[in-house]
Parts: sequence; structure tokens; C-alpha cells
Amino acid sequence: MSALLEVIDLARSFGGVAAVDGVGFRVGAGERVALIGPNGAGKTTCFNLLNGQLKADRGEVRLDGRVITGRKPRELVRLGIGRTFQIAQSFQSMTVGEAAGTALAVADGRMYSFSRRPADRERVLDLLRRVELAGAIDRPVTALPYGDVKRLDLALALSGEPKILFMDEPTAGMAAGERAALMDRVSRIVAEEGVALLFTEHDMDAVFGHADRVMVMAGGRLIAEGAVDEIRADPEVRRVYLGKAADA
Repeated sequence: MSALLEVIDLARSFGGVAAVDGVGFRVGAGERVALIGPNGAGKTTCFNLLNGQLKADRGEVRLDGRVITGRKPRELVRLGIGRTFQIAQSFQSMTVGEAAGTALAVADGRMYSFSRRPADRERVLDLLRRVELAGAIDRPVTALPYGDVKRLDLALALSGEPKILFMDEPTAGMAAGERAALMDRVSRIVAEEGVALLFTEHDMDAVFGHADRVMVMAGGRLIAEGAVDEIRADPEVRRVYLGKAADA
């Protein structure tokens, strides 16, 4: 499989401690890859480096063969990266439609007025339909249940028509039924639209049920990589992280 995302020798230290230490991997178009590991393994730091939130001490990131290392998050959106956050980054003072419309406008590189551009409402509805949230278009974001806030966060990440989605613990804080529904929706988007997915997650049901391939971090390094069954059976992964979860 040709690489859509290629990460080469990525590293970042804080106060002499290597949070990410020479990490390298590839993600193909339409592939679902989970990045797992214990707390403090370096997963979120790795995501922040990929997404431009942090600058790398060394290493290179390529998207579709283009070097994107050091680009700002807004530039990366326009180059084809979408991201959701462990704590959903929504627009608390807006309606669902206004938040989605603002995200579309940012992706287009323009200003936006939801009420003055009726043609945009259909674009907003199309975006919200992708995450099964069109019925909430006029609801205040603050009135949404948490599961719908996470769906809105996914819609915002999709607003730039990304080639790849970075999702940092997408099911964190959700009930079991909500977790399953969200990951089912994400997997359908990957299958139907060819969007690649790179996600971190502590819920092993979400990982083993939705990843084509799993990478494991510990101490800032990748210690294992492979198909779900290979990772379940890997003795070092079981020792460092999975333990009895691998038998569930």
C-alpha cells in the first residue's frame, strides 16, 4: 500500500525527557490505524507534532509525498488533515449549524455569516448529515448531549474534506453505546469516502473492532506494530499495556 502519511524519525523532548523518540510509520489511503499505549507513552505529543501544534526537534512528516513538517494547523487543514480532540473543541456560543458553517468557512479561507448566506445552509446540512446530526442544526451547542458534541467535533474535522483524520481518544467520556455508534460512523466514512484514519484510544473494543492495523507506543517509542491478532498476542505489548484486556 502506498503511503498517504509518512512519518520519519520524529522526535520531541521536554526538559531533557524524550516524549517522542525517533518514531516512524506509514498510513495508507483508506486505512484505519490505531496508536495505543499506556498513559505518558507519547501518543498525544506525537499527534500534536503531526498536527502542527508542536514543533519537532527532528524528523519529517509527509502527506501525499509533500513535506508538511512545521506547518501551522490551519495550513494543514487546507492540505488535507482533519483532527478531533480528546476534549471536543466546539463553539459553545453558537448553534450546531453556525459551528459547522464557521468550520466550512475556515476550510475555504473566508469569513462566514450563517444567516446571510442561505446557500451555505445546504452545505452545512450535507456536512451534518455525514455525522447524523442534521436534525440538530438549529440547536445551541450547549444543549447537546455529550455524544452529539463528539459527533459535531467529527463534523468540524470533516469540514475541510480531509485525506486523513487524526482522532485523539474519540470515544473518551462516552457511554458504551455512544462509543460503538461513533466508531461505526467513522468506519463508514473511511469505507465510503476513502479517508484514512489514525486514532489513539484506550477502549480496546474500539481498537480491536475498528483498526486495520495497530501501533503500540511506550516511553516515546514504537514497540510493536501489526494486525489486531498479532498485537493481542505480542508478549511485550501484553506486559507493557494490554494485560488481561487482550483476552477480553
